[in-house]
Amino acid sequence: MALFIEHLLKNKWAIQVIQNTLSLHAHVPIRLLDRTKIPDNIKKLKLSEITSNDVQRFKNRNKSPWITIPSNINPMIEYLRNNTEQQWIAWEQAFISAFLKNQKDKTILPYYNEDMNIAAYPIKIDNHFDGFLVICPCFKEPGNNSYGRFYNKIVRNFTSKVIENLPKKKANSDYDADELALYGYSKSWIKREQLQEKRDILGKTFEDIFNIKCELSDEANLQNSSYESISQTIFAVNQPDMSDILSELLEHTDQNICFDLTQRHKDNNILILKKNGSIKLAEYSQERKKVWIENYKPNKKTDDMLLKVERILRESGTAYGTLYQGYTSDKLKRFWNWLTEEFGIVAESNKNIYERIVKEIAQLFTADMSTIYTFNYPENILEYKAEYLQHKDKDFAQTLKDNMENAGKDKKLRRNAISYRCSEDKKPNFCRALLSDGTWDPPEERTLNPQKGLISRLSLLWLFP
Repeated sequence: MALFIEHLLKNKWAIQVIQNTLSLHAHVPIRLLDRTKIPDNIKKLKLSEITSNDVQRFKNRNKSPWITIPSNINPMIEYLRNNTEQQWIAWEQAFISAFLKNQKDKTILPYYNEDMNIAAYPIKIDNHFDGFLVICPCFKEPGNNSYGRFYNKIVRNFTSKVIENLPKKKANSDYDADELALYGYSKSWIKREQLQEKRDILGKTFEDIFNIKCELSDEANLQNSSYESISQTIFAVNQPDMSDILSELLEHTDQNICFDLTQRHKDNNILILKKNGSIKLAEYSQERKKVWIENYKPNKKTDDMLLKVERILRESGTAYGTLYQGYTSDKLKRFWNWLTEEFGIVAESNKNIYERIVKEIAQLFTADMSTIYTFNYPENILEYKAEYLQHKDKDFAQTLKDNMENAGKDKKLRRNAISYRCSEDKKPNFCRALLSDGTWDPPEERTLNPQKGLISRLSLLWLFP
């Protein structure tokens, strides 16, 4: 029986979905790091010591020890990563990698200075994975728990020290300390003991997910919603209240506890929590309940505990939906505010502006790729303007252009293209995933056939008119 980590390493976008889900649930920024990809000669560097050679060295994502892109990061750190000519990214990778290269235990360390902290949890799964869950970074608690002190003594102190060592911007204006501080202030501090607790629960959750004994076939059609459901369930199982209930449940029965993960479309999976503490993922086709015990005989006490488990899971799912809506809404507001303030009305002839916008969109949404098209009314087609792609491919821009223009001239392809539906219906469109069988989730949000070369693997797609 294969471990779930084997499946995940073949589908790294699924690891990103799991990380994003857990990050929102825990209210902390997280990322996964592969220790085996850290160079032996890695050194901690000061921000002021980062050179253009360091930037180029850390720019190669294929050689980066980071497995995932960051989830739920502080807007201030997001700004520093995106607006310092990659100097901040190079410093951060060197600093964290050098510290964790030979680290064996759970730890908390200062990030840049004493105003922010990083928490790291080592994860080793047989020969499949040797790395860390990294919570990076969170502001420390101010001395008297006042938001005034938090802003003035913690956030402003941090931004002032950072700006002293940042490279000079090519634009005329310097970095705005007030703006940077407001970005940082939008996320609250976290107490050290809370950071330790979140680190331990998240680390245990990742270990449990990676160690799931998977009975599903290679052709099993797991969707984004499957990974979200698995993550939410195991995260809930590892909460102290839920853990106590489940321990008592397992004491009262010789059977295994089963969690129904059926969500939508073709999902048909269950998680089985065994009495020995292991977890199994399997298919289930009989009549389903939310949570049940195999071969269960009704018992008042056990029934009450099962109801408590169902309530906790239900509340956890509802909370996640609210968090996800709030998170994406906040990102959209920041994007539109930035777009209006930075560019105003975009001139048709200014290609550099399109390239800047498309890069900002990708970085704002921590996306691997983004593309801008404009609608040519006389020709009645979408015209390619610019694209941003993490893994640069010289032929890819031409492929994007040709596919979109060809689709505009064919009635069937046009309606199949989500970009054309978005522009014609004048409303946002959202596609969650391209599934392994070549279909779309949800089916009504299909886009151009991936076999045409436009998309080889999609985990999330947003389009805005």
